[in-house]
Amino acid sequence: MLGLQCSAPRSELKFSNVYRKEAETANLKSTITSSSVIISIEANERTPLLADQNKKRKSYGNKQYVRPNKEPSSSTSRKNMICNYEEPWFHNFRLVAFCLAVISSILIAIYLLIIQTRLPTIGFSLDLVSRDIWSKLSMPLGSLLNHSNVVNIMIGHTGGKSCSNPDSCTQILKEMQNKVNVIKSEMPYNFLIGGDGITYEVRGWDYESGYASVPQNSTLVIGLIGSYTNTAPSALQLQSAYSLIKESIRRKKLQRQYQIYGIRNLTISETDGEALFRHTAKWPRFDTLLHIK
Repeated sequence: MLGLQCSAPRSELKFSNVYRKEAETANLKSTITSSSVIISIEANERTPLLADQNKKRKSYGNKQYVRPNKEPSSSTSRKNMICNYEEPWFHNFRLVAFCLAVISSILIAIYLLIIQTRLPTIGFSLDLVSRDIWSKLSMPLGSLLNHSNVVNIMIGHTGGKSCSNPDSCTQILKEMQNKVNVIKSEMPYNFLIGGDGITYEVRGWDYESGYASVPQNSTLVIGLIGSYTNTAPSALQLQSAYSLIKESIRRKKLQRQYQIYGIRNLTISETDGEALFRHTAKWPRFDTLLHIK
């Protein structure tokens, strides 16, 4: 039996294969297009959100990424307000006033230090001999002092012989006392200081000095035994005089706002006590000389 085999022409087969490939390509494009649609939109002023996202990039290697901006917190706003706040003018005035006060305090401290260095070295020790030890005479000592009124220290010299030990000083004191015994009154001093540095009580802290031409109810009179117009008193006498002033304040017999004055007797000389006053004038509370006749 004769078998016959029929085959399609080659042109038809080629056309069929091309058609099939085109159909498959069309189906693939349709699948891709339907499954993923990519829309590219350029960021501009009409798309602010995209523009903001582009800014929020910060670089890491070759990539950029910007940390998202945060709205400023209330604390940050307050800090900015504080930083931008300008001090009122009176705050600057307070600062200037404070600086001036500090400078003034420093200048005052320097001034006091300079004054202190001009004083003699004083240990503030006082050797005091009471009146009843060196004198046996009973004399009226004058009116009582009101210590709350005592603000003056008068200092001068006796203008006579000097002494350098207790015996010679006590002898001079008795001689001076005998001269005024005629008027039945004690010597016009509250205290006398010898060349040995010992202080001798005359009328003391509780009675007026009786010295003419000085305020009686507000003054303590201190005399240095000897003549100190041309010759300076001893360092012991000056130390004792200053120590006596400090002791008077400590015992509340003299007010702290006291002033020191020098007594110059013009009947003796216009330069009476000049060598003495050259030293006392260096004391912080020394005021001036009181001229008497």
